Amino acid sequence: MEEAPLVIAVVVDPRKGGLGEYFNQPLGSVQAGSACMQNMMLAATTLGFGTLWFTFFDPAAVKLILSIPDDHEIIGLLFVGKASGEIPSSRRRDPVIYADSFGVEYDQG
Repeated sequence: MEEAPLVIAVVVDPRKGGLGEYFNQPLGSVQAGSACMQNMMLAATTLGFGTLWFTFFDPAAVKLILSIPDDHEIIGLLFVGKASGEIPSSRRRDPVIYADSFGVEYDQG
């Protein structure tokens, strides 16, 4: 991370979260910011770069350093650069799929 040539702070204004105020869904801006972050990661990977979505930081300190208004939220910091070695594939768990309602597992047989 210390050697990444580019760090992007993805910042959202929670008051501008799409239609959330009409449907009692206050996380629209977080969802949009998260999609933005993921799309940047996919684009960077296509261009041969490695990325890291970093959320282990003090938001107040980052807001102060970058002059981000208090009423805005930081979705995360995106580190972009060339990987220093081969990136191991992560082990994924099998997905849990529910049918009809939450908690009713789908029978894949």
